[in-house]
This record gives sequence, structure tokens and C-alpha cells, in this order.
Amino acid sequence: MSQNLAGPCRTRLLTNTALTDAHYDAASDTFTLDLRQEEQGRDFSLRSNGLVLATVTGSRFPTS
Repeated sequence: MSQNLAGPCRTRLLTNTALTDAHYDAASDTFTLDLRQEEQGRDFSLRSNGLVLATVTGSRFPTS
């Protein structure tokens, strides 16, 4: 769980997961995400009030 100025913030990190579709519902102020877990080949949906999308193409250790 992360912290912000107002206290704990619920977070979830999904690795090796592809976003296949997304919809925003203004009435409920939520996103519905259609996802695919690539290693398991499993499709699923997730509803959220906010999201951060990130892509990593490689990794390296800091040099300093």
C-alpha cells in the first residue's frame, strides 16, 4: 500500500498484463479495464476509480 497526504492509498501492480480494452463511465466515475495476463493466457476485467499505465522495455542497474 502506498501513502499520500490523506493517508493510505489502495494500489495494485499487475505485471505481464496487457490492456485489451478500456471504458470510462462518467455516471460512476470509474474505468472498466479488459486485461490479459500474458503468462497464464487468462482474460479478466477490473473496475477502478483511477489508473496509471506504464511500459518497461528493459532493465538496468543504476551506475551511480
